[in-house]
Amino acid sequence: MALKLSPDVVIMDIKMPRRNGIEAATRIKNQDRSVRVILYSMDEPVISDWSEVKVDRFIPKQRLFEEILPALRPQ
Repeated sequence: MALKLSPDVVIMDIKMPRRNGIEAATRIKNQDRSVRVILYSMDEPVISDWSEVKVDRFIPKQRLFEEILPALRPQ
C-alpha cells in the first residue's frame, strides 16, 4: 500500500501477517528513500547493526505514545 500511496511517513509493527516490518521497510526504502519508516514492536528485535536495516526509527511498543510525536517531527 505504501508503494502505491507514496506517503511521507510509514508507521508499522514489525510483526505483520504476510511480511515482517523489516522486509517491508526495505522494500519501501528501495523504492523511495525519502519515505520515513518507523517500526514498533512489543519485543525489540535482535539486530546487531541497525545501519544496515532500512528503518529510520524503532520504538518499543510500550513507549509508542511517548515517542511517536518526537519521531514525526522533521529532522
